[in-house]
Amino acid sequence: MKFSNTVATLIFTCFVSATGIFSPDGQVALIQSEPSAGESSLVGSNADRMPDGLPLPPAPWASGTGRCGPSALCGTSGYIQISRASNGEVLGYVRKTFNNITRYTYDTLDKALVVNLPASCSSGAFDLVPTNGPDAVHNNVGAVTGAYGFDFKPGRLGYAYLSGTGHVDANSRPSNSTGTSMQSRLGYKGAAESQVWSLNYSTGGLTAQWTNADSTNPTTSLYYARTSNYVGLVGDFDRFVARFAWEDAFLVTAAFYPAPPVPAALCSASGYIQNSKCVPQTAAFDPVPCALCGASGYIQISRISDGGILGYIRKTFEGNGLYALGTREDGLVVKLPASCGSGAFDLVATNGPDAVNTNFGAVGGLGGYNFNPGNIGYAYLSGTSHLNASSPPSFTVGNSIRGQKLPSESQIWSLDCPTGRLTAQWTNADSTNAPTNLVCPEPVGSLKLVGDFNKFVATYYSQCFALVTATFVPI
Repeated sequence: MKFSNTVATLIFTCFVSATGIFSPDGQVALIQSEPSAGESSLVGSNADRMPDGLPLPPAPWASGTGRCGPSALCGTSGYIQISRASNGEVLGYVRKTFNNITRYTYDTLDKALVVNLPASCSSGAFDLVPTNGPDAVHNNVGAVTGAYGFDFKPGRLGYAYLSGTGHVDANSRPSNSTGTSMQSRLGYKGAAESQVWSLNYSTGGLTAQWTNADSTNPTTSLYYARTSNYVGLVGDFDRFVARFAWEDAFLVTAAFYPAPPVPAALCSASGYIQNSKCVPQTAAFDPVPCALCGASGYIQISRISDGGILGYIRKTFEGNGLYALGTREDGLVVKLPASCGSGAFDLVATNGPDAVNTNFGAVGGLGGYNFNPGNIGYAYLSGTSHLNASSPPSFTVGNSIRGQKLPSESQIWSLDCPTGRLTAQWTNADSTNAPTNLVCPEPVGSLKLVGDFNKFVATYYSQCFALVTATFVPI
């Protein structure tokens, strides 16, 4: 199995607004409500309309129906993705360890810092608090004043290093008393700010706002200094470049990139899953066999942001072969294999709507199914036949979606036994494994797996999405 320096992520999508339907002959029409149960059409999203050249309807908040975006990310954990500002090229992710001068830099996803977005992230500036950071005392991704100036006004030399800091309220002047990682480790006595971050709910973009010593809020950008290998904040970037040409600096942007639970399949060779973390296997200790393996039960779907239960996977399809949510009484019953603790497995439906394609599997999206960062990649949850774990999506494996020729995967599921959490891992056509997120539309509709959540939402902005988790609930 090949990995592209990524950790698998599971996201469910909940969709609202007008839906696109695909008739059996492949033609597309737009409707304002779901089709009737007997209508043989594929209920789709804007993600399905775009490849056919059809226009997107207005964003729901643009017509006064409500700003629903923040619910997808607030209260979740994820990475800080760094991209080149000039062309959007993804460079990497803020690293969980400092560079040699106690500043944050970027690296590959497997070495990334994980931060929590507060539940109130849509209501103003906030702290970014790591869960695996390098300094447990100064545990904010904050900004420390530059050695040669920190007045961010135009024409002035003002900049700050990203490092660990204590807490400083939003719009407060730089603090000399809050403490920083640079001070505790290097003796550098720069002032700091921490509550500088804001979220763009439609793109996942993270922006920073520095406050000057005179309490003004100047234009603030992010930059990367290639020579010293760190990320920082800057006011007048041209002035910075003129003073520090040797740093070979350029402007960058930051975005919040959701982090999924760790799939057990990634741990099976050297350890096992325990509370969504890989625990190393040792000769002296073997994990207790999972009591859930071999059991039958329902799949419960909950929001990541607040833990709210949205419902259970329904035993009947929505439209032309898509799994959606319903009540427990109408729930799909799946059986865990007896070996469910030893790697990825099929979830076989025992009361499902398709007696041939009995696996609760995934079918590549019409808009694309490359789950790597920066790509539009998603998959429908539908009935499928069997395909071995870590195999590229197959066009020969059957699925329940009629009227479309789309590839399928089935042996994608892993179980965290103590919590019952189910995670999925999509395999790309080149056999790499990228983040795999489970998302659900709000109001609740058909579920999807998604790769780059920010790219997906930014492209198909007219629907509301919630990041969700799946949990096995035994009967």
